[in-house]
Amino acid sequence: MSLYFEEMEMPTPCKNCGEWFDLNDGGPSKDGKYQICKECSDTENR
Repeated sequence: MSLYFEEMEMPTPCKNCGEWFDLNDGGPSKDGKYQICKECSDTENR
């Protein structure tokens, strides 16, 4: 496993963009069903 993932507590792929993020750092999707990366969450929930 790469050093990038070892620095994350719970690495998770974003359902929108596919980028990996730490689950604790993400945000809810617009419908609230998924935890997605912060950037996608901010964009969806404007």
